[in-house]
Amino acid sequence: MDEDVPPYNEADEEEDSGPKLEPIDPIFHSFLHDGPFEECLVCSCDLRQTHYLVHKTWVGEEVIFEYAMCHSCAEDLQSEMSEESVARLSEFLETQRRREGTYEVCNYCEKPIGECKERSLNAACFGMEMDTRHYPLMICGECSLQVQEMLSQQTRDRRDRFIGEHFDCPPSMEIPLPTELAKS
Repeated sequence: MDEDVPPYNEADEEEDSGPKLEPIDPIFHSFLHDGPFEECLVCSCDLRQTHYLVHKTWVGEEVIFEYAMCHSCAEDLQSEMSEESVARLSEFLETQRRREGTYEVCNYCEKPIGECKERSLNAACFGMEMDTRHYPLMICGECSLQVQEMLSQQTRDRRDRFIGEHFDCPPSMEIPLPTELAKS
């Protein structure tokens, strides 16, 4: 286990449940635009004055997928997930998360980032700052597949439509929706 990264502890949340804001780590900047994300993928709103999520997926050292979505659009998307998927994901997030606020290891199985062929990183941001209390969040490819298997057919269909509406890639690509890994 990485000695520099403290394990997730629910008691820490009870002390101060608010976000801890710091400048956005450049790893969460847009690879395509070579800087911070500026607009929501869905509604194109200006992200400099709103809450939003950033999602990036790597295979090896290559970013294969990235986007930022405002909180309002993420909530709308979550409302389209089946109750079954929401319940399963909530249980997984509450019972399996071992770490918070790091992307050095998978927050669920604690596999070091250097051992992850595939990985996704997520950040919760406000303007040009990110919450470093609960984020960043890293999930390895194996744990991401576990999450995907929890989804109902209704939610998988919505994920595929989301991908088809916003990206030029096969809809069968296993890409998490931002709401699948957002902290409840």
